[in-house]
Amino acid sequence: MNNIIYKIAAAALVAGGLSACSEELLPVEGEGHVKISATLNSDVTVVSRAMAEEELAASCTVWISNSKGVVREYHGLNNIPAGGIDLYSGHYKAEGWAGVKSAASWEDRWFEGVEEFDVTKGETTNVELSCKIQNTLVSVVYDASADEVISDYTMTVGSTAGELVFEGNDERKGYYIMPEGETSMKYTLKGKLSNGEEYARSATIENVKPSTEYRLTVRYTGENEELGGAFLTIEVDESEVVVEDTILITVAPEIQGFNFDIDQPVRGKAREFGRKSLYISASAALKSVILYGEILQQKLNLDGPDFDFMNSEDHVHDAVVAGGINNVYTYDEENDISNMKINFEELFTNSLVDGEYTITITATDVLGKSSVKTLTLVVSDDPVTTAAINLMDVYATTAVLRANLSGDATEYGFNYRPVGSSEWTYVSGTANGSDYSAQISSLSPETEYEYVAVTPDFTSDRVIRFTTEGAPQLPNASFEKSVMDGKILRFYGEGEDMFWDSGNKGSATIGKNITTLSTDYRHSGEKSVKLASEKVAIAFAAGNLFAGEFLGIESLTKGILGWGRPFTARPKALKAWVKYTPATISEYGGGDLQKGDMDEGIIYMALVDNSTDSYSSYSGWPCIVATKQPKLFNPEGNNVIAYGERVFKGATEGDGLIEITIPLDYKRTDIKPSNIILTASASRCGDYYTGGPSVMYIDDFELVY
Repeated sequence: MNNIIYKIAAAALVAGGLSACSEELLPVEGEGHVKISATLNSDVTVVSRAMAEEELAASCTVWISNSKGVVREYHGLNNIPAGGIDLYSGHYKAEGWAGVKSAASWEDRWFEGVEEFDVTKGETTNVELSCKIQNTLVSVVYDASADEVISDYTMTVGSTAGELVFEGNDERKGYYIMPEGETSMKYTLKGKLSNGEEYARSATIENVKPSTEYRLTVRYTGENEELGGAFLTIEVDESEVVVEDTILITVAPEIQGFNFDIDQPVRGKAREFGRKSLYISASAALKSVILYGEILQQKLNLDGPDFDFMNSEDHVHDAVVAGGINNVYTYDEENDISNMKINFEELFTNSLVDGEYTITITATDVLGKSSVKTLTLVVSDDPVTTAAINLMDVYATTAVLRANLSGDATEYGFNYRPVGSSEWTYVSGTANGSDYSAQISSLSPETEYEYVAVTPDFTSDRVIRFTTEGAPQLPNASFEKSVMDGKILRFYGEGEDMFWDSGNKGSATIGKNITTLSTDYRHSGEKSVKLASEKVAIAFAAGNLFAGEFLGIESLTKGILGWGRPFTARPKALKAWVKYTPATISEYGGGDLQKGDMDEGIIYMALVDNSTDSYSSYSGWPCIVATKQPKLFNPEGNNVIAYGERVFKGATEGDGLIEITIPLDYKRTDIKPSNIILTASASRCGDYYTGGPSVMYIDDFELVY
């Protein structure tokens, strides 16, 4: 067995070993400092260490909590401030998670750890958080004797949540996360004996534990009882995962402005710009800090546009300081933390004439981690200046306009218009410090606009353009098109791609489509889709419809569904026309509704990122639902960007379809979606095979922008 330790040195969570606080050092608050290192104990040699570092850093979550709850929460090491944190005196608990949690996988590993610690005023607390691999591991070995009597062999190993198939002499390890409350794992050996007979043998590993590898060795003894002409034994050896190697994952240096956002232009008047300072914090000693900008060469009389604070020759350093740029560097060897403050003094900034100047700062530590930021200085006497738009603020029909504000303007706003139009529309702005913004609405999708910052007697000379997002609708959203695929009713037209699917593939195997088209109720066109829950032969089937594809069946009646379709727009809501008639629950297999309760229907929609899911041999879908476990969609998952639902707790009003609107709650606004998940069911707990003969009609899904 190969073994590895992953060590995440999260100086991110480190406050820093500084004995005093002055203007020249990064200011801190609180009473005690905390340094946390996280050790991830695995079992395999990583092929690409760089890839392993990036993936683990992105997946790592760290919580710090006290008796009142979580006080710090970080998702991904890049989101942890490298400058460190400070905590008030008291008792705390650090918890860490990293990796990917899959029921059965050849690659996904999952780590967890917890460590309690105390923080004391004025002291630095070092906490080592050991995150141990939580997977149950399985490997399969065939003794040379086995090849004498069996060929074409496979070993299938898994739990009710998922399984893997070891084909032939497969030397890979399988990684499993056991379902809650389940402690047994089934394995089945199949192959062809030398006499031509098919061979199959199944057994169970009991009391399965995490952080443990189970090695299955297949041997031919040639003795004792004969089974189909051969006697094969399967020996199960249990061993705890051991750790040998180390990978150090650190946070890249953090570069930030003092009392300003370095990602936004810094503005000031000529001859009155004043001192500006930057702070660089790193989880190791700094190796180089390079400043680059044409203005540096012009103002500092340098041979080129760049210099390195850590490695410049004396005459270059003296010229930089004489020109008005200096630095203070501190390295705390005991805690392995460094800080640098860079001051752009008035001597430098007040010498700049009207214009825009950029200085790029590249900080690299001795571990090779680098960060790059660009400081933009805008020198102008203008009362307002149009600022660049944040593309994440631009939707199909709305956008947020931004500008910079000087102290001389008391009334300010924006003029905006479609590009090519001669008419401007004015909107007033709302100030936030030295910036102001305004949200505009009723825009046209996929249209280019332009805007400019204005006051009653001044118009900025900077015009910014942007293009609104598209406003696509879902295909066949009125369900007028359908085809028969054998016995299965499909919801798309001849020659078209599939977007919608249902549980019909499962129920049609016994001659029943549970989701059909109906002319009884409709809003537009001639048809609506009818979702009818009922017991079909031996199993309850919920009438359902979803964006995706029915992938397969396991254990006779348990469905495996691939949910999600590519989609990159950002609607505000989902509308539909619905009629729902619930029935008393007559079948129970799980969930929060009980037999005898009134059934409930549900429609929900989510916008998700580009991450994919896997189950058994299926992969590549935004979400894979497997009703055997059940493995279901999680609205609170990290991949969810926006979510909205409507639960029908009774019959809809009136005799026909009613219009409903489901608003979307955007949990993240820093990323655009890659996929859409949309599901409707006449029985909300149908995934658990719970419900009654309830019926839901749906027509005219519409995305609202």
